[in-house]
Amino acid sequence: MNMSQTKTKTRTKTSVKIGIAVGAMAIAAAGFFFAIPRVSYPSVALMSTSTLPSVPGEHEVMYFYVSTKKSDTRLREVTFEIDSTDNEASGWNTCGQLGAISTDPAATDLHGWSLYDMSHGGRADTEASWAFYDSANVNCADSSVVDHPVAYAVVASPLASVIPASPRGTLTGETYILFADTSGASAVTDDSFRVTIPDTTPAIIWEDDRGVARNARFISGLPVVGSTIIF
Repeated sequence: MNMSQTKTKTRTKTSVKIGIAVGAMAIAAAGFFFAIPRVSYPSVALMSTSTLPSVPGEHEVMYFYVSTKKSDTRLREVTFEIDSTDNEASGWNTCGQLGAISTDPAATDLHGWSLYDMSHGGRADTEASWAFYDSANVNCADSSVVDHPVAYAVVASPLASVIPASPRGTLTGETYILFADTSGASAVTDDSFRVTIPDTTPAIIWEDDRGVARNARFISGLPVVGSTIIF
């Protein structure tokens, strides 16, 4: 390569750099700015608690914690996988009971299920938030599965508070408590009940700080396996 060729290539590279810089300034002057969106994926963890109530009835069955580092997050939907035993074949864990809507006109909790946002002292769900499914993902509202065990409980959380980004060097978030009504479980034959947030894409639907709904892909901490309650 001779000297003239080297100078030509150098001038060409310089011209390209100048052209890019001028173009960028022109775009900025016109009011257009480009930025790479910053998405901070949340983390989920099981909260350590004392022994969960082992008496059948409406009690807390899981404590879990959701945190985020760099941007605000809002929880929108959670799928809970249910593992239970019915050793007396009473049907307490079926769609017709565990996943049924109360017919008691005085009932304030129609399903016996609720999700509390403890960091803000209130419910994250509403009575219309819940849906229940059997192991084949058939909605428990379908009369054909009334005697099938509930395998999944899905809750929308329209009242969930924003989980603020953690200050630098810390990790803060929100504590949630899941309540379920296990009435009918036998303490004589040691029926059991366990809740898990599974490691599947639709397990958690959340919203980032730009209002974009996202699924559980890239969320750390899944699956969250709760304690087994022996009645």
